[in-house]
Amino acid sequence: MKILIIGTIYADCDDREETLCQHLSSGLKQRGHEIEVCYLPFKRGIDSVTGQIFAYDQVCTNRAEAIITVGYPACFIQHWNEKKVSYIFDIIPEVHSKLCSKIQGAVFLASEGLKHEMSFHGNMTATVTILPPDDIRLTDRIEETLVV
Repeated sequence: MKILIIGTIYADCDDREETLCQHLSSGLKQRGHEIEVCYLPFKRGIDSVTGQIFAYDQVCTNRAEAIITVGYPACFIQHWNEKKVSYIFDIIPEVHSKLCSKIQGAVFLASEGLKHEMSFHGNMTATVTILPPDDIRLTDRIEETLVV
């Protein structure tokens, strides 16, 4: 399967999104999938969030059979056939409350607290699973979700 992994890179944070993208890419390549990885920059700040999310929304995903988004707001990127998995470490509440309905597919969250925070800020139709990024089952679970 041809899979596009799209990660969020924060200017002021650690590299956990990039690390997870690399881990998923390596694991899925070993399973025979064709993987392409790209990173999109994101700078926190209410004055620039709207434009950045609009730019994310313009990302063309139609060459991939499925996408995996890592980080927030990469989770808002849409896929033409809805074969999508998102992994989210944290959210921006003021943005999430307005856009949470745009999150499609399966969602893996880093913590139970994040699930509560997301449901508090709006309705999401996505299936949500709590699985820490260092869980050895993560790549398997994501692959199972996409291959269905």
